[in-house]
Amino acid sequence: MIALITARGGSTRLVNKATRQVAGFPALAWAIGAARRSSAACVILSSDDDHILRTGEIYGAQPLKRPAEYATEHASRESAVAHALSVVSGSDDEKVCVISPCHPLRRADHIDEASAMLDQWDSVVTVVREPHAIFTWQGGKPLYEPANRPRTQDVDLLTETGAIYGIRRGPFLRAKCLVYGKTGLLKMEQWESVDIDDEWTLEVADVILMRSLLRRQAQYHLPEAVTPA
Repeated sequence: MIALITARGGSTRLVNKATRQVAGFPALAWAIGAARRSSAACVILSSDDDHILRTGEIYGAQPLKRPAEYATEHASRESAVAHALSVVSGSDDEKVCVISPCHPLRRADHIDEASAMLDQWDSVVTVVREPHAIFTWQGGKPLYEPANRPRTQDVDLLTETGAIYGIRRGPFLRAKCLVYGKTGLLKMEQWESVDIDDEWTLEVADVILMRSLLRRQAQYHLPEAVTPA
């Protein structure tokens, strides 16, 4: 299994979010640290941004420069993954765990579980229970029956987290989609699924990680630099 982190530069909602500090380290470093502690044979970082690539290299990822056309605001993650797999050789049935750079509370055991699930499923996606009912409004009016809206505890809705996608090289390249075939759902807790995308989620991730580290909770480890900054 290889771990592939996709981290483009030019984020708009939170500038430089992949390298923003979370509990004293770049967000990206937490992703690399989790991948390095997993069973992945190697950790590859795909980015168009030289600063992101250099940061990743410091924490032990193999840098892979991504062409600009696969790093625009409208480019899909699939295009970045396809480019990386066209450059990095491997077998058709090789397992690949595609990892977001901005889910610092995702751990090595999550990555290993996604990889193991590929023995039973064609693809794997991390999901989280949505605690609030999702309703649609149009023209100032709800498109549902207000009197019959569900209670929070009765909502049974799962949403993708984007933290991990488990795929196999050949089937993904033929499907051209990260979710294909029979898809296994790897459920994560809400707090494990915090995705840094604005100042609020950055603060939430920072607080949770700092509290976990202060309590010496074994599931989280400080990222380790392998080359001088």
